[in-house]
Amino acid sequence: MTWCAKTLTALNMRLFRRWPAVLCLLIFASTMGCMAENNLVEGELVEEHFIVSDENPAVQMSAKDGHLMVSLSQENGDAVSMVLIQVPRYSEQPLRTPIRVGTGMESDRERPWTEVSRGLKDISYRSDGARILAMEVTDYARSYSGTVELYENRDEIRGFVDVQLDEGGYLQGVFTVKVITHVIE
Repeated sequence: MTWCAKTLTALNMRLFRRWPAVLCLLIFASTMGCMAENNLVEGELVEEHFIVSDENPAVQMSAKDGHLMVSLSQENGDAVSMVLIQVPRYSEQPLRTPIRVGTGMESDRERPWTEVSRGLKDISYRSDGARILAMEVTDYARSYSGTVELYENRDEIRGFVDVQLDEGGYLQGVFTVKVITHVIE
């Protein structure tokens, strides 16, 4: 055997002995990719980094006009951050196509929009024991340009947000919510 053939054979034997470890590493890496956040939005709000990761975002749809509202929130100590994504006439919006966002102001309510806020946490409880999370807003902004892209897959609505905020910041991220089976009036 030549030197090259001996080296390759020795290298193959070392890799063969380690294949269980290599296989476990590959499985772990691919599993981590599958566990990526489905509800993660981040950007910059009032010149500070902003991030919201929410395992179970709130979602509502109006029966009157099909207005979809998705709310992602995250608590961090005494602070809370929130992203509200509003999509008017959801059933009329194109899927798998970037939709220009608006500001949400009265003259611009036909297009989707986002609102972003950060503040101090205020928790109260209803008489039935349900926890109510509110906030004293310290920072707030609305979208003024950018896009929202929507997808439906079986029982889920997935969206991608890439917007510029009116105070100079930006917001980018994804959300996934269960398709609404009941609607509010």
